[in-house]
Amino acid sequence: MKKENGDRAVGTKLAADHPAQVVLARGQAYYGPAELFGRKFMTGYFPVKNATGSNVGILFIGIPMEVYYNSLQQLLILVAGAGVAVLLPVGVVAYFAIRTSVRPLEALTATIHTNSAGNLDGSIPCVEKQNEFGAIGRALALFRDNARARQTLETQAAEQRQLSNDERARNDAEKRTLDGQIDFAVNQLAAGLARLAQGDVSPTIEIAFVGCLEQLRVDFNASLIRLQETLARIRDNTASIQSNSRAMLASADELSKRTEAQAANLEENGGRRRGNHGNGQIVCGACAGGERRRIRDEEERR
Repeated sequence: MKKENGDRAVGTKLAADHPAQVVLARGQAYYGPAELFGRKFMTGYFPVKNATGSNVGILFIGIPMEVYYNSLQQLLILVAGAGVAVLLPVGVVAYFAIRTSVRPLEALTATIHTNSAGNLDGSIPCVEKQNEFGAIGRALALFRDNARARQTLETQAAEQRQLSNDERARNDAEKRTLDGQIDFAVNQLAAGLARLAQGDVSPTIEIAFVGCLEQLRVDFNASLIRLQETLARIRDNTASIQSNSRAMLASADELSKRTEAQAANLEENGGRRRGNHGNGQIVCGACAGGERRRIRDEEERR
């Protein structure tokens, strides 16, 4: 169908007061005469629905009324000329002639119903014809191709949404796993520090951490081992100091005993020299006794 200026009528809007509006709103097809672009047509309007059943467009078929009337007029002239005797054969012939002429319209109508139901896999009839039926067929083919493209886009969008949801779910799962690993590492380190605060430096963390958290465990264990080695050296040094102190104490005792023995011997020898030497020995004995007490005090403080 063409407009007054000769352009093909595609994408035109149905008038708000058109009687087909009510029928199409119910999702039904409308058939009836109509005047379009200055010409009268016998028309058919078919609703185009999406996957949810809502109307998204209208397909239109129109046959010029002059063609329709011309066919009827020719049939009437033929019947009148043949007479009553040949009325029945002529009627049969006319019937089949009309059926043959409108058969493409029936095929196009069936295709419209099929496409409106969402089945876009079938072929479009009459696309090769160079008449009104061919133009309708090519318009239907264009509509089918556009509908297929729209379905493809909708499918791709749904797949993309599903991929996004799957990716979000994977990210959430990975985050929960990482949070659990961090909690485990923190709890292990906290337990180790608590033992360390209580003076227990022997146990290290033997359970490996995951990923970069493993370096924390390695560093903690290394620090703990260094602390153990330092404490061991301190214990060894303390033992050595104690041993040296005991040796010094024994030497002082031995010196004191020797001094006392020498003083006793000198006293027995008597004389003036005895008194002088006795005073010196008493002083030496007192010095030795003081040294011994100093060493013992240091040992007790340790």
